[in-house]
This record gives sequence, C-alpha cells and structure tokens, in this order.
Amino acid sequence: MVNVAHPGTFTIVYLADSVSFLAFIPVIARLAPPPRIADQPAGPDVLPPAHEQQRTGFRDVARDKAFVRVWITTAVIVTISFGQFQSSFPGYATRPGGIDARGLSVAFAANMLTVVVAQLFVLRWLNGRRRTTGAALAAAAWAVSWATVIAGGYLGGGAGAETVFAAAGVIFALGETLLSPTLPAIMNDLAPAGAAGRYNGLGVLAFTMGFLLGPAIGGVLLGAGWGTGLFVALAAACLAACASALRLNRWLPPAANLIAASTASDADSSPALADTQERAGTAGR
Repeated sequence: MVNVAHPGTFTIVYLADSVSFLAFIPVIARLAPPPRIADQPAGPDVLPPAHEQQRTGFRDVARDKAFVRVWITTAVIVTISFGQFQSSFPGYATRPGGIDARGLSVAFAANMLTVVVAQLFVLRWLNGRRRTTGAALAAAAWAVSWATVIAGGYLGGGAGAETVFAAAGVIFALGETLLSPTLPAIMNDLAPAGAAGRYNGLGVLAFTMGFLLGPAIGGVLLGAGWGTGLFVALAAACLAACASALRLNRWLPPAANLIAASTASDADSSPALADTQERAGTAGR
C-alpha cells in the first residue's frame, strides 16, 4: 500500500487512519453520563461531594516525592525506549543495517503482532507481583532489544539482517507489554481522592517528554555518526533504568506497587504512547 517512491501513498494511509477514528463517534454518543454523587449509594468507594474534597493542586502533586521519582523514571525510560524505536531504530536499520522499507515493515509488523498476542499472557503473569518488577523487566528487555539491533547492523543487509531486526522488534514488544500495567498504574494509584486527574495528566506528560526528547537526541547522535555507539549507550541506559525501577520499591506504598491477583486483569489501556499507544495499548488503573 505504501511506496517510498510515491509520497502520496503515505498521505492516503494517514487519511485512512484519521477516518478510522470516526467509528468511535456512535460509541461515545451512546455513553451515559455517570450518576451524580447524590444519587449514588454510600460506600467506601464513593467520593465525597466536590466541596468536601481536599483540593490538590499541581504544586501539591510536585511535592509528592514518590510521584516525582516515578515521573522521572518514566520520562527517562520512554526517552531511551519508545522515543528511539520510532526514530533511531528505523534510521539505523535502513542505513547501517542495510535493510529496505519492506524489511523494516516486517520488523514493525512483528512488533505489533507480539504486542497483541503477548499482552494478556504478561498481565496474567504479573498477577500478585510488584509493578516495579514489571517496569524493571521492561527496561531489561529493551536493553536486549538494542543489543539485538547492534547485531543486526553487522550483518550487511539481506534476509539475515531482516530476521534479526524483526527479532529486535519482538523483544521490544515484550518490554511494551511489561511496562503497560506498571508505571502508569503506579502514578494513578498514588493519587489521593479527587486528584487522579492531575496525577494522570502529569503522568501523560512524562510520556510526551520521552517522545519529544527521544527522537531529538537520537537524530542528533545518528547524524553525528554514532550509529552503533548510540545503541550501545541506549542498552547501557536501559540497564541503569532497570536498577532505578527496582529502587522505587522503597518509596512506594504496597497498595500502589503490588498488582493484586484478583484485579490484575482489570488493567485499562493507557492513552499515553503516541503510535505505541495505538498499537500496544498501555494499561493504567
């Protein structure tokens, strides 16, 4: 469908993607508004009326040390993972790596299919485990993925390189599914009653920051001729992020860190990840 010799084909794909969002209009139109607080039965899960809630501003969120640490960890992880997979990975794979657009499409297809198949299995495996463990394993998977990219860059193109880059996409996808129900959900569960909007809003900003900085940093370094050196640095940074995620344990209350076995499968899709959000779905609670 897409042909690099005909730029107009890319326009068609983007237009088709935009039209696909129209399918959500009838679904949204049928959604009923939530019941008013006054109409809800009393219970521990029902928020008090707005005038009785303690107001939490963005300054209060910024003073939450646990949240700030999770935010910084998230921004760094997204910068060295998702932000590079959408920019530096295709640049390296098609230049030093020697594969063409078709080979690159195979790698991305392998990535997307793995996300679709693996995410439910990963969610079940995470039952009863710490979210920080999932985040650390995600960073470790991305370190392996970048090491695989480096190996593919030395094969000089052809079917062998295409296979290795596709394998890198598969490993990267496993990291995606591990991160989905972890850091976003932690930020949501750290929020006190009535402040989830601000916590999640700033949490999305961490992903946005990573998507902004990742391509900018990767583009500059690839343009400066780093090539393999960039992915060596990324792999090392992912290993450091793995250790950082594990250190979050000491700052987080168990209620925000532990995935209860009875609720792990209830993780919602997080809207945080630009193109990856559309492919993978990230879970936030």
